[in-house]
Amino acid sequence: MSSFAYKDAAHVMGSHEFLGKQDRKELTEGLMALPLSAGGHLVPIAEYEAMKALCFHLKTRASARLENIATSELDAVLAMRNITLDKDQYEAIRELLTRSVSVVTGGPGTGKSTIASIAIDGIRMMDPKAVVACAAYSARAAAALAQKCQGQAYTLHSLVGVKPGEEQRYAKRDLSEVDIVVIDEVFSAEPSLILNVLRVTKPTTRIMMLGDPQQLPPVGHSRAMHDLLDLEGIAHVRLNTAHRLGGPSHLAGQVSRMAAGEEPLPGPGLDIIALKRSMRSRDAALIAARMHRENLARGLTSIVLTPTQYGDAGHRAINTLVLGRSTYQPGDAVITTAACGERRYRNGMQGVIDKDGEDLVLVINDAPIPIDDIVLGHIQPCHAMSAHRAQGLEFDRVILVLTHDMVNTASRQMMVSATTRAPHCTIITERGCLKRAVSKDDVSDRPRIIYALRGEGWI
Repeated sequence: MSSFAYKDAAHVMGSHEFLGKQDRKELTEGLMALPLSAGGHLVPIAEYEAMKALCFHLKTRASARLENIATSELDAVLAMRNITLDKDQYEAIRELLTRSVSVVTGGPGTGKSTIASIAIDGIRMMDPKAVVACAAYSARAAAALAQKCQGQAYTLHSLVGVKPGEEQRYAKRDLSEVDIVVIDEVFSAEPSLILNVLRVTKPTTRIMMLGDPQQLPPVGHSRAMHDLLDLEGIAHVRLNTAHRLGGPSHLAGQVSRMAAGEEPLPGPGLDIIALKRSMRSRDAALIAARMHRENLARGLTSIVLTPTQYGDAGHRAINTLVLGRSTYQPGDAVITTAACGERRYRNGMQGVIDKDGEDLVLVINDAPIPIDDIVLGHIQPCHAMSAHRAQGLEFDRVILVLTHDMVNTASRQMMVSATTRAPHCTIITERGCLKRAVSKDDVSDRPRIIYALRGEGWI
């Protein structure tokens, strides 16, 4: 690493706008410059070292072949669940069953978590007592995954026992009793979190990683988890058919267009409402709130998604418009937006406001929590939320609001994730916003640490 050490970071500082706001001395102490072959970017030294260690652990694990179940047993699982697989899905299951470390990628609704659950059912035919841990970056996605795979749900942070912001710390949790770890949303994770999972599990633990590299960008500076797909020895299968979107459909085609940086076109499954020039963000919020209430009245599950919570068309404003008030009442569906220090609730858990005598309580998993015990700002209504928070969730209808005052926080990855939460999506937007959003790529311009590691001979 010394060949690209701290003092050499100075020559690329001028090309990174976000660096100009920070102290030069502080930067050179905490960052390093990658070689030009890896983009010449600045990355935190801790992230570089975590990626180096992660590559070593993954290659060591990936060389192991595990006991496989017979084809007849797998066919019995499929018959029991009355599921027919396509070719890619069947190949993915075989990799999950035979490899210590495997990655299954695919767009929304391609069946990644279903494939993992089938593989786990097959493993349980050999070992009925197999312990399964299901993890994701958000608690809601972890809970949905655990329900499918019949495992214990964790956020990635709680799985290894570290707090958000302390990912570089050594894991505190012992996972030696866990036989299978399934990680969803893996491309949003920091390499240090995945490294900690490998450190605290036994060598024979199956690590099944699921995700879509075309959806929301990773946390951190680099595209570390995306680049692991290029690591030799890692089993990787991509699923191509979006079953949630009805297979090859107009919406699925427009999702592919957005992923390629092209503006989507309206058609079956995708409505685009362009506001008149005289209309403003407030009008977009009013239209979204009305359409959402109409969906609910028809008995459909519906959600309004926005890139941000702020502004006249942010999800806070839309939640207030849907409810018609700014206070909670019994029956209101809410979601937690942060974790409780006393572990009474986690970030991303759904609940309902109820009454206990004269006092309001939040009921989560049948456990009532007095509203007065919840930190102000830790809950919000469930009618509208950010596109990031909705990752891993499924609805009948999605309404995406994209206006000029929030388009700077949007990207093609966000658009792909938001529009595929349901088989039908309506986009309410101002002129020019869609083109700006899909032209922004939050992943491709990020540093590629794996190239630097190859250049130094680490992999």
